[in-house]
Amino acid sequence: MTYTLLLCALITTATAEPAAKVNSAPSEAVEKYRNQCESAKVASVALQQQVLKTLSDARPADAQKLQAAQKQLKQLQQSPAALIPLTVPPEKDGIGTFAPAVPGDGRGGRSVDVLEVVDEDDAILRVWYIPAPSSTEKDAPPEDPAFLDLWVHGVNTGDFKVGKPIQLPHVFQVTGSKSFNTTCGGRSMTLLEPVVIEALSSQTPAAK
Repeated sequence: MTYTLLLCALITTATAEPAAKVNSAPSEAVEKYRNQCESAKVASVALQQQVLKTLSDARPADAQKLQAAQKQLKQLQQSPAALIPLTVPPEKDGIGTFAPAVPGDGRGGRSVDVLEVVDEDDAILRVWYIPAPSSTEKDAPPEDPAFLDLWVHGVNTGDFKVGKPIQLPHVFQVTGSKSFNTTCGGRSMTLLEPVVIEALSSQTPAAK
């Protein structure tokens, strides 16, 4: 794996502006994100209810599958809404988590790598994602994984190791862009900062 930025060293870290460890995101952006998480839970519950109905209507009924479906529905209803991953490339004011790598997601086991540790609360991360399909052909091969380098501010980088993967539990928001100089010239990256998302409801909200 090649980390091209490391060949172009940062000239200075003085351009990093000090900020609080947790960003105070506009309440409307956070509320919109919370609503998206809750809506995703409603959709998941509705889908599982449909699965349960299909199994219940089947003749003969499969008692084992029916019991498993009932258990899964109960877990979905009683669990808090899941935090939605950040869209990559990030949208303006976008909020979300970094989705961990899971088998079969097309990223080859890669999610987030540490590209550069700038200081105690700034780092440059390489985030892996699957680009949108470039073809509408039904049998078109899947897209190869791509990466995007992002600047994160307001995280404790004490355990970060350059060139190694990192799992971050934070919810991040796009707060602007970060410009800096390197020995190869200037660069600009999307700037992310962690935000606080109050605990989501463990009860299934009413469908709208």
